[in-house]
Amino acid sequence: MFACSSDNTCFIAKGAGEKLMLACKKVLGVDVVPVGISACNLIGLYIVMNSNGAVLSPLADREEAAAIKKIVGNVSVLSGKMTATGNVIAANDNGCVVHPDTTPGDMKKSLTRLELKRLR
Repeated sequence: MFACSSDNTCFIAKGAGEKLMLACKKVLGVDVVPVGISACNLIGLYIVMNSNGAVLSPLADREEAAAIKKIVGNVSVLSGKMTATGNVIAANDNGCVVHPDTTPGDMKKSLTRLELKRLR
């Protein structure tokens, strides 16, 4: 809940201790970057990512999205009522599982940003 990781980057809550940051870097072998979404430290609830990009909660503001975009390149911010993106979408580089009540627009944003094809 306090972090979200891809093959290249681990976003961790702002204010996370140095010990936790170093442990994540050592265990995961990726760059660890402190970020914030909506003044909350539950980063894993608000970000879904793979090696192609990230999908953010509608709670993310423009500055937060821009900061994450500088690191991962491709970022989409969802617009639906479901704000716990990490609970609504599970993704990796091979595919994703999306909550059935996700809006078609948010589904398309997610698939496009993460460079995944829709399976039927």
